[in-house]
Amino acid sequence: MPNGEDFRPHAYRTGSVEFFLLPFRSDERALVPRFETESLVREALRQLREDGFDAVVDVGTGSGVIAVSLAKNFPRAKTLGIDVSEPALSLARENAARNGVEVEFALSDLLSGLPDWVGKRKNILFVANLPYVRNGDENLSEDTAFEPPVALYGGEGTGFELTERFLEQFEGFVRTHPNVAASVICEVGDDHHAQISAAALRFGREIRTFADPRGIHRFFTYRTWPS
Repeated sequence: MPNGEDFRPHAYRTGSVEFFLLPFRSDERALVPRFETESLVREALRQLREDGFDAVVDVGTGSGVIAVSLAKNFPRAKTLGIDVSEPALSLARENAARNGVEVEFALSDLLSGLPDWVGKRKNILFVANLPYVRNGDENLSEDTAFEPPVALYGGEGTGFELTERFLEQFEGFVRTHPNVAASVICEVGDDHHAQISAAALRFGREIRTFADPRGIHRFFTYRTWPS
């Protein structure tokens, strides 16, 4: 590094990060976990405990912090983490082993490669913290330059494009599995309110947003029932 300086994120420099009071390895294979995402985990745990889900699918699992945290705190549900990046999946597997939890991981572009067993479950919680930064956004902190672009950028227009594609596939999944009840929880950008409203209108869903600890509404959720 120039002048001996290391501009990588702190978690990369130390090789570890704490998330939801659990220890995780962190390196260049996946995005550094953000503390705001713990709000998604808290909401997911609330739904798991209240609604009796028997499966969790973490879409875009990255380093696996969401999947591992949910499996640690709600082991009754079978947990699956999927990602388009094999390096990220290798890190997620290490983190599951480190925390002593059973999580299945699979290579999949969003929901295109779901294992067959998922569609045989009765009540499934889908969680997704997908890349949501607009391609070419110049307002990012310098240390994000060290994070994998595939984990940061969500589309050329608003950055919501990847989340929208996931929602399209989610809606297709519930249509082709009419006996399945499901819920979805997503983290998106704090400037995606219009896109969330448009998705609610497009898919005919009652979407509820909720905030991170700073009061920023960067999460949304909705429920589907067997038809």
